[in-house]
Parts: sequence; C-alpha cells; structure tokens
Amino acid sequence: LTQLFNRRYFYERLQRELNEARELGYTLGVALLDVDGMKAINDTFGHKVGDEVLAALGHLLAEHTRGCDVPARVGGDEFAVLMLEADKRGLTVAVKRLQDALEGATVYEAGKMSLRLRLSWGAAGYPWTGTQVDDIMRAADGELYAMKATRRRQLSRLNSAASV
Repeated sequence: LTQLFNRRYFYERLQRELNEARELGYTLGVALLDVDGMKAINDTFGHKVGDEVLAALGHLLAEHTRGCDVPARVGGDEFAVLMLEADKRGLTVAVKRLQDALEGATVYEAGKMSLRLRLSWGAAGYPWTGTQVDDIMRAADGELYAMKATRRRQLSRLNSAASV
C-alpha cells in the first residue's frame, strides 16, 4: 500500500546497522511517526480514503528522506525512519523538517475537500538512548506517546475553554 519497507525488514535492518555502528563507531537515529486522528479519517471518510491517505504519506515519506535512510510502515498508521550517521541534534532537525513537510502536504483531495495530517513523533538513537534495538525503539515510542498525550491534553483544554 505505501510502497515502503515493512516492520520485519525495518527491524532486521536496524539490527544490522546497529551492529555496524557499534563496530565502526558511528551514530544512528530512529524516528517514529504516528498519524493523529487516523481512526477519525477512516470512520468519517471510509477505509478506502484512509488507504489513500496512508499511500500518500508513504510516498511523501520516501520523497523527503535521504537515499541512505530507511523509511518503513511499522504498524497501521505508524511509520519509522532509520537515519544512518544521524546524531541527536541532526536527528531532531531532520525529524522536525520531515514533520513540517508531511504536515504541510495535502494527502487527499476530493472536490472542495482536502485532508492534511497532523503527526506525532518520537526520536531516539545509538548511542545516546540505548545500545540495543529494543532500547532505542522503546525510547522513540515513549517520546511519540508523550507527544500524543500532550496534544490530547491541549485539545481537551481548548475544548473546555470553548464551551465556557
């Protein structure tokens, strides 16, 4: 659907690259991206539109990553990018640039309706958040869900203020 690598390949490649990074002394980063409100898109517009949104996001992700990066779909609406030789600062800059590009793009259009996405993300890497695949992925996942929780609280406060 997305024309990206799948979860299994991503984890296998991450393990290989992590082994090489340890051996050769370079850094690597992992970004996890999750579509905010994907369930609402599917519920409102149907799964066919949801699939088109995911396909468009996959295309954009491939387009806005470097040739040496490894973008993958690792879950329903969750994507990951392995970024070779990315240190903590470079990873953060790359992920924010990627988020801006993806959130700025229209991923579905029909008549006068167009959809843009909002993405939550988490980033982690070797060696600053861990030396094992599970450690790195757990750290990135923790950041992603912390961002999602913060956005839900902000939305809840906005809705509360609007109803006062």
